[in-house]
Amino acid sequence: MAAKESSETFCGPLQKRRKARFLQTMQPVLSRLIQDGSLTDVEVRVGTETVQAHSVILAAVSNVFYNKLSAKTRSGGKITSLDVTERVSKQELDIFMNYVYDTDHRTANIETICKKLTAKFDPEEVTSSKMLQEVLYPNFYIFQTFQRFCDVAVCLEGKTFYSHRAVLACCCPYFYSFFTCGLQDSQDDMINLQGISSDSFAKILYFIYTTELELSLDTVQDVMVTANFLQVPEVLDMCAEFLYCEANLENCAEILGLCEDFNLQDLRLKILEYVQDCRVEDVESLGLSSQDLALLKNLPKRRLVAAAYDFFLYTEESRTWTMITSLPEGPRSQEAFESASLGSCVYVVGGKQYQPYTVGPALSKAQVYDLKSNTWRDIASLHQERKYHYMVGLNGWVYAMGGMDSKSQCLHSVERYNPKGDYWEFVDYLPLDFTMYSVTTCMGYVFVIGATTESQHKLLYYDPECDTWVDFGLKIPESFEIPVTIVGYRERMYFFVGYGADMMMLNIRTGQWTHISSCTPCVCIAGGTRYGAHGNVLFHIDRSMTLGYDVQEERWNRFGKFPKMGSFQLHSVLKG
Repeated sequence: MAAKESSETFCGPLQKRRKARFLQTMQPVLSRLIQDGSLTDVEVRVGTETVQAHSVILAAVSNVFYNKLSAKTRSGGKITSLDVTERVSKQELDIFMNYVYDTDHRTANIETICKKLTAKFDPEEVTSSKMLQEVLYPNFYIFQTFQRFCDVAVCLEGKTFYSHRAVLACCCPYFYSFFTCGLQDSQDDMINLQGISSDSFAKILYFIYTTELELSLDTVQDVMVTANFLQVPEVLDMCAEFLYCEANLENCAEILGLCEDFNLQDLRLKILEYVQDCRVEDVESLGLSSQDLALLKNLPKRRLVAAAYDFFLYTEESRTWTMITSLPEGPRSQEAFESASLGSCVYVVGGKQYQPYTVGPALSKAQVYDLKSNTWRDIASLHQERKYHYMVGLNGWVYAMGGMDSKSQCLHSVERYNPKGDYWEFVDYLPLDFTMYSVTTCMGYVFVIGATTESQHKLLYYDPECDTWVDFGLKIPESFEIPVTIVGYRERMYFFVGYGADMMMLNIRTGQWTHISSCTPCVCIAGGTRYGAHGNVLFHIDRSMTLGYDVQEERWNRFGKFPKMGSFQLHSVLKG
């Protein structure tokens, strides 16, 4: 790919979550292998009874099995049978095997059985559901690295890669089908692959055993070809994520070509939206296909909207703000409400009735403004009345989180709204010892920054697939001070810190912090400042000026002054 090389290993702070999802796809296949007796290479005997198993699994969970298998390997004999008659009964062996292979298995006397077989894990700490992630998978990598208990060799382009049938079958549908098809060559100790490169196979094999993938713009296409051949969708997803983060105007045409070749429609849309955000005068000079040019032409444009009691639309050509609507009578008598955008709509939710010099009860009322039709309508109310809360839109949902209830008690509940079904539902709560400062979205996650009761800054993210809040696990720079506002752009989050408006950037894939510069040259940030992302520009608006930081050019530009004082929120909204 004709572009500046950018190589990155996917081992950042989000690796733990990616690994958990990958292992969730492995576990059902592993259970099916033992249920069907597929790809077993050893039998365990108790008296006259036997149990079929996989040597790589047994060696990973028990020192007794590991030592017996290692002794037979050193003697040069073919491993076919292990005798544990003197250690456990057949019933105890079945219990142990079920515990290892089956995530839902529970038993009262597993501790005693583990001691008899000198298990490599403590059943009080490692439940059956955690067996694959905490015991099996780490040992798989060690065994493959040192070529222990390998029962198959994959050969291509003159190179040989030693591996384990059970592991390959669990991670790769191609190998599962090949090893279980019943053909003669599928039983061979050595198999030959044609049509893919050895370098890309090595990367994917490393991914299978570690969930880490090293990519560069020079190698990503070969990796995608191999992943497509071997049917490893997780690798294709990671390649798509990599290409999205590395896209620029020089390589966007080639990336769009890969989207066509591998049917990556989500990535295709993101790249076209990126091209639109760059506001290129001569789009045809980019070398896009006629189909992509047509799609680009029909993409709805994003408009910057400032949402308060009055809504203002920013026009880039004239660099002016124009009032487009006002809140309906109900919300106009409210305060402390919050808003979020999703598609062409801005959602105004919660708040409290305006009552001078009184606290005022929290509200659950919600309304939506559609920029395309220029209309307001009521939607389903929140389950929990809340005020001074936070909101974002992500993946077809609108999230409302935190804030206060009618008694001004801090809330840690989070609920989200489904526009298609017109309903709210509760999701995982924020930690009870956590106070939010700011919220944004980035790479399909909701991120919040705040502080614990010990006044320690902490960054959390919400994974919609797992419905879980996770500590990002990074130390927040000591220079951070309140207030902090975060804005997400592609794989980066920008932090606007303190009233001096220091600006830092965090790459969420690598966990690397970068100090950018002062937020705005020669500006002391006063109250009422707002930040938001619109295309590839991060907007800063305060009482004195409107500025935009172009993340591609890495510089600030001056925009039209915002016409009104007071509290408002910035939203990037689709307009057809």
